[in-house]
Amino acid sequence: LEKASLDDKVLARDRAQGVFTQTFTEFSNRMISTYRLKQGAANLKKYADVFARADQEFGVQAPVIAAFW
Repeated sequence: LEKASLDDKVLARDRAQGVFTQTFTEFSNRMISTYRLKQGAANLKKYADVFARADQEFGVQAPVIAAFW
C-alpha cells in the first residue's frame, strides 16, 4: 500500500449512499424477507458441517455467519 492515496471522489460517493442514512429498523424491514429467512434456514441445515467447523475454529456461531451471508 505504499503508493495508496485518498480519492476524494470515492469518499464522496461512499458517503452519499442512502442506505447509511436509514435506521436499523428501516434497513432491516427492506432487506429481510420471507424468502431470505427460508434460504438462511435451509443453508444452516445444508452446510451444518461447515458452520460447525467455523464455530469450532473461529468461535463464530452459524446464525451470525448466515445472517451476513
